[in-house]
Amino acid sequence: MQLSVIVPVLGGICATVLGVVMGGMLTRRAQVQHWLRDHQVDACLGIMRESNRVQFALRSAWRDGTRPDWVPWNEALTVLTLVTGPDMVSAAQQIDQVFWETNRKISAREITSEEDWALVRSALENARLSFINHARRQLADQREPVSRLAARPPLPVEGQQGEAGDGEKSAQQ
Repeated sequence: MQLSVIVPVLGGICATVLGVVMGGMLTRRAQVQHWLRDHQVDACLGIMRESNRVQFALRSAWRDGTRPDWVPWNEALTVLTLVTGPDMVSAAQQIDQVFWETNRKISAREITSEEDWALVRSALENARLSFINHARRQLADQREPVSRLAARPPLPVEGQQGEAGDGEKSAQQ
């Protein structure tokens, strides 16, 4: 056989094998990144869902003494820790810190009025908003922060009625 025939054939075979190997590596990398991003989004949604649930549970704890179920919140934190970076975990831990401080205040009976609860709620929602803005920057490449949670109106100015529950309070007085 002539060398002029063998070299192009071997070159073609090597180029094909190299192309398949490189394509497989790039595809795998893209699939891993896609899988990770999907799980990061799911973990952030879990944090928001559970932080909302815990906030309502803390309000119930303050109002009627029911104890919050911390297990789903702790699970959401653990999942987030597994799939996101330290800055996202830190933002979620800020929410957790506010939860623990709020729980302590409820246990110590330091929250005695709707005005006290409004301050607590503001701290909770500020921590949640900070987390949302971290998630927007990392997962959606949204640099401009949102200024309030979408699910509720802004906190009232001092001297105005607070929450929807305040209307019930006013009606009873």
